[in-house]
Amino acid sequence: MNYVLVGKSVVIARKIHQVSPQSNLLIVDEQSNLSEISMPAEIQAAHYGEIAYQNEPQIDQLVAQLNGRSVDAIIPAFERTVTLANQLAAAMQRPRIGDLGAKLFRNKLALRSFCQDLPINQPAYQQVTSIEQLRTFFKAHGAMILKPTTLAGSLGVVKITDEAQLASEFAFCQQIAEDADEPVALMAEEMITGAEYSCEYVVQSGHVIFQNLTKKFKFHNEFFVESGHLVPAIVNGQLRQAIYQMMDCLVNAAEIDTAVLHAEWLVTADNQPYLVECGASAWRPNCGLDYCGVWGRFSVEILSIISWPTRLI
Repeated sequence: MNYVLVGKSVVIARKIHQVSPQSNLLIVDEQSNLSEISMPAEIQAAHYGEIAYQNEPQIDQLVAQLNGRSVDAIIPAFERTVTLANQLAAAMQRPRIGDLGAKLFRNKLALRSFCQDLPINQPAYQQVTSIEQLRTFFKAHGAMILKPTTLAGSLGVVKITDEAQLASEFAFCQQIAEDADEPVALMAEEMITGAEYSCEYVVQSGHVIFQNLTKKFKFHNEFFVESGHLVPAIVNGQLRQAIYQMMDCLVNAAEIDTAVLHAEWLVTADNQPYLVECGASAWRPNCGLDYCGVWGRFSVEILSIISWPTRLI
């Protein structure tokens, strides 16, 4: 197999090597990332290569460097590389998530706006550009989550439960957004309390071929790092059906072609699931290490199940 991994991820590269050591692996990423991240020696000694780009990648130049190579799968390693992986797959005429899906699952505000007219439960939300807007939202909805719209790994995501926190937390999130490598907006969301689950979907040519629910456990603090997972989750049939129905709705409405999706859900005491977010990369940066390894391995192994030539994003 010939894999193109968009974004230099040691975790995903290692899983590809473990599952399929004879496969060819080519990393596409910014030069700075390629230089700063060290790949294990056993991977570098295998069938391994790198293609670098500076700042804004030029798709035609990347395709030219891949010219003559047989590419079986193009995998986005991170949320930041979902768009590039989709564009590269389009240029190389490989199955892909699609332009709409790449946009929605790269931007939390875009996803919220898109789901607003769909039968998908989600919290009240608003883009905020000033402390005055944030204060108005807090007065209307109470406890909230403030988050950047395009960053991953819960970077810059904070809980606000008291009006006295508004100024400091807004300033903190603004700084995170300003320090990012790309323009980042901020979004306030009504805080939904309840049990946390993730839903893993594999979509091939518009058809869902795998579904799973995972129970998530977190440390009891102000951060969002997960402490453990139960796979598969033990849930009642009504909740499972409700989440799957809303996921199916999202897949169909967003015209997803071929993708590995990872959506997060909060389930209230009255058994109502609310969509938190949905990603389309192979790497889950804020989860427990063991789960990341399992999910990374699964993302690679599923490539061996679906028909070729294809790619997952």
